[in-house]
Amino acid sequence: MKKNNLLKVLGAVAIVGALAFSAACSDTHTNETPVNQAAGSKATTKAAESIVSLEKAIDAALAHAGVSRDDASFLKTELDSKDKVPHYEIDFLAGGKEYDYEVAVSDGRILESESELVEKPTATKPAASKPEAEKPEATKGGVDANEPATEGNGYISVDQAKTKALKDAGVKAADAVFEKAEFDGDDLIPHYDIEFYADGYEYDYEINAKNYNVIEKSKERERAPKQPTQKNDFISADEAIQKALNHAGLKEGDARTKAELDADDAIPHYEVEIVSGKYEYEYEINAKTGSVIAHEKDFND
Repeated sequence: MKKNNLLKVLGAVAIVGALAFSAACSDTHTNETPVNQAAGSKATTKAAESIVSLEKAIDAALAHAGVSRDDASFLKTELDSKDKVPHYEIDFLAGGKEYDYEVAVSDGRILESESELVEKPTATKPAASKPEAEKPEATKGGVDANEPATEGNGYISVDQAKTKALKDAGVKAADAVFEKAEFDGDDLIPHYDIEFYADGYEYDYEINAKNYNVIEKSKERERAPKQPTQKNDFISADEAIQKALNHAGLKEGDARTKAELDADDAIPHYEVEIVSGKYEYEYEINAKTGSVIAHEKDFND
């Protein structure tokens, strides 16, 4: 009898121990859950911080191609966020090849890469510098005619850039009125900004200053079509200055003068600046009639 009682007691102790062990395991599992959630939150934050910048994507493409940044001439660097895998599209020229890359925004992986040989453009030879006396005025008719120094840097001339834009647009030089033609060397891709009017349309171009390629272009109908102006219809800059001097009651030898033609305004005119003694004069002189449109007189600081 005593033996049976002892077995019953041992069995009860075993059951209680099993239940306690099970409860302990259950508590341990419950306590791990917030730790895992916190780890997941950190992982999400880390993934969000891993998005690469455009500059890092460019470095990744150049490293993959084995090309240094100084040797690359970029054709396109833009974000494509609408694709299934958001990525940067990076196209550039180097060593006679054109490289096309797609670089993942998430981690900088190279998704796609292509390269092919390209023919060297025939118009990339630096233009010879013009004698100082032959250079046109810097801002004549709204066009910056001063070219960047081309000796040794491989840039095309502003005239070559204008010719490229006209050819791409299918416009004859005689039919175009240029609003802007200037060099932008501060951008990622050195280029010329070309703007002109023809046949009732306004054309805007960005021409790569190294390889002659069209980077961007647009064409839209202008609100008030501009007609090519005939230079012979205008008085000269010297005549405009003399008109302003006469109006101010000054002699040419007693003043410093400057005149700039604005042929793109509704009324083509010369903007004349005169400094004489303690005063500074500003005039707008009608480029066709020579009449005074507006004038101001201020103290010369």
